[in-house]
Amino acid sequence: MRLLRIAAVTLVTLLVAGLAVGYSIATLDMYSSVRQEQAAQVLARIFNRPVDVRGPVVLTPGRRLGIKIEDTYIQRSSGSATGEGRVFDTVEFDAPYGLLRGDVSGIRNFSMSGADIEYRADPSGERRQAWSFELLTILLNNPVFDNLELTDVEFHFIAEADGWNEVFRIESFKLVTTSGSPSTEVSIKAAVNGTPLSAAGVVPSSVWVRDNNSRGPFDLTFALPGLETSLSGTVDTSE
Repeated sequence: MRLLRIAAVTLVTLLVAGLAVGYSIATLDMYSSVRQEQAAQVLARIFNRPVDVRGPVVLTPGRRLGIKIEDTYIQRSSGSATGEGRVFDTVEFDAPYGLLRGDVSGIRNFSMSGADIEYRADPSGERRQAWSFELLTILLNNPVFDNLELTDVEFHFIAEADGWNEVFRIESFKLVTTSGSPSTEVSIKAAVNGTPLSAAGVVPSSVWVRDNNSRGPFDLTFALPGLETSLSGTVDTSE
């Protein structure tokens, strides 16, 4: 019986100590560099590019762990003359506590504001046919982005060999997916090279894409000044 009490006290002590250490790492200024490094690793796994977090990282405990990251840079494509993209003013999302062990699969409600991201064609030409669809593939295949909100984000699509130098500026862009749903609702308010563009409709969710060999139906309505048109069909994100 005495051994049982000792084991129980030891277990409670270890649990309290673990919680205290976790709380300290999550909140104290002295561990800010640790939080920055961990946040950079998480974002690098999501975007598949090196990320540098220079601002504060705030963790908010709850049923799910809330994360807010400020002042973040992402490496541009390899063909770029500059190494880093403009800062994300803020990146926010929530996740299960498994995120602390490096599991990014449960990240949801991802939002970014104030970013400048460049997609540049491979100058060798080997990927010239597919480079401009890389972003679409990332968004549709990754469950992290099932619920996504972008505000004040600018994308540059550049391919000198083909004469491409397009600017896609997003005022607001939302992807909303009900848990387990085969479709994702899309809402976009943006501008292409300064021309206003809005779009709404549905695209296949990451669940549908995963279960149907990266193929799925989409139905979108686009509006430009003086023109509104609908586009539907099948998207293939296997590449």
